[in-house]
Amino acid sequence: MKVIELKGVGKKYKIYHERPMLVKSLFTGVARRKKMEEFWALKNVNIEINKGEAAGIIGDNGAGKSTILKILSGVTAPTTGRVSVSGRIAGLLELGAGFHHDLTGRENVFLNGSILGLSKREIEEKFDSIVDFAGIKDFIDTPLRNYSSGMFVRLGFAVAVHVNPEILLVDEVLAVGDQSFQAKCLKTIENFLKEGNTLVFVSHDLNIIRHICSRVILMEKGEVVLDGEPSKVISRYWLSIGDKKGIGKIETEKLKIILNNGRLILLWNDIELTKGLSGYTSMRSFVKWYDSTVAEWRITENTETQIKASGEWMGLPLIQHWTVSFNEGWIEWDIEMEVKAPVDILKQQANIMLSEDYDRWIAEGGYSGIFPKFREETDDDWDRLWTAESSSVWIGAEGKDNGETFLPTVKFCADSLTGKERINIVNSNTFYRGRVLQQLRENDEATKRYEPGRYHYFSGKIRIE
Repeated sequence: MKVIELKGVGKKYKIYHERPMLVKSLFTGVARRKKMEEFWALKNVNIEINKGEAAGIIGDNGAGKSTILKILSGVTAPTTGRVSVSGRIAGLLELGAGFHHDLTGRENVFLNGSILGLSKREIEEKFDSIVDFAGIKDFIDTPLRNYSSGMFVRLGFAVAVHVNPEILLVDEVLAVGDQSFQAKCLKTIENFLKEGNTLVFVSHDLNIIRHICSRVILMEKGEVVLDGEPSKVISRYWLSIGDKKGIGKIETEKLKIILNNGRLILLWNDIELTKGLSGYTSMRSFVKWYDSTVAEWRITENTETQIKASGEWMGLPLIQHWTVSFNEGWIEWDIEMEVKAPVDILKQQANIMLSEDYDRWIAEGGYSGIFPKFREETDDDWDRLWTAESSSVWIGAEGKDNGETFLPTVKFCADSLTGKERINIVNSNTFYRGRVLQQLRENDEATKRYEPGRYHYFSGKIRIE
């Protein structure tokens, strides 16, 4: 049963630019004219979504993703085309949408609930449950202007899911919340879908998209370029990202290696082998983890066989310099670390996060086992399944071959730079749902301090067979 239809939908905005003021206009009194430019945020978009579907929408900034949600929720009207929606709809769009900053959290629950179609009595019945879900009981009578962005998201999502919608629209705002709240939201969305409801989800987090969506729509410059099964559409997205800041590619007949802002992504016959954080580095300083995906990256060199990139960390005074090469069937990954000011690093990792479709782990020496189910906790303590000294062995993962989808074996080995590194096979938590091949170094009191200078962080190899 079709519950959402966009047919030939276009959305045009008028953008006005001030013309430069001439000196003579000050004396003649001639007013400045504004130059008007037309911008089509959506162009001839045709989408049908059936009851019970979870449709993800992905694409670069400005592709038109959020504009679709605004049209579906009635925030704005299309310039051309026709839109039909069947069912009670609730939306969690841009941060703070539908809330009044001068009102308290309590007042906003009643305001937003009434906008979404609930009576005062219904809101009163659900109020305690909304506040409990949001986890902001101590701040419910505080004006929203004093709320953090995370508190906004908590309250907005709590209200949206408690109005019993049949269609839920969710924009990128979930990225603002902490990991435990994100996991709570995803669990709620899973239950929402099990009840036969419909979801339209916009996000740059492809890990979440892959986790909850049964279908993905790829947008480029206001147009739908692909609509289908998540892994195929996401792979197409990686292939279409082009030459952008922080992104480089190496392509062979079957293998594509993409360095995307602190992620090392591997595609085999256009099927994504890595997922989520993909190939990444992570460091623990004091009580917090910092990973390469939140650094500011730029590509410094990209040839047919090599990519070089530099990433400046947020929160740590250091820069990592990555060199990724393809040589005689091996992906070589070398990392230098440039420290700008003294810093303590307790743990440092290089990781390859593979798809959950890899169901068996292997290690040199005939060791092997089945990857277990992901445990429900969303803390940092992932499950280590096997470990050895880093320089002594290779580790890997074997995938499924069901006749339709073939996942090649991935092998990973790493040099021991200090004699203290371990190589581990790890199962992530349910939030990431990844199989992880890892090199880990744990520093003690004598080795945790890094003074300004340049250090060799990691050298390793990956082979796809």
